[in-house]
Amino acid sequence: MTTSAIEEVIRIQATPEAVRQCILSADRILQYYPMGDGAERLKRAAMFSMLEDWHLEDDAGATKLTRLWRDFERHRLAWLPVEPLVRVAAKLESFAIKKHWATR
Repeated sequence: MTTSAIEEVIRIQATPEAVRQCILSADRILQYYPMGDGAERLKRAAMFSMLEDWHLEDDAGATKLTRLWRDFERHRLAWLPVEPLVRVAAKLESFAIKKHWATR
């Protein structure tokens, strides 16, 4: 397991409660944890695992969202550069999060 971490902070034009409801919605959670045999296939195919922390803070009527990815563990392909891959994926997801809230 690697002890490095990737942190990103973004500002969202919504209250922390609205952001919390969105990120804890069933649709969002199912993106990460598919039901049925899909979950088992996902687990068998995993190249690595990690922990992702989300911290929401009120920022003058908006939300300061701090996301932290840590405790990377490779399951296959030991040479795989996990941290750069996660960094790129995080940027793409952050773009989608900002776009989602900009259209509300």
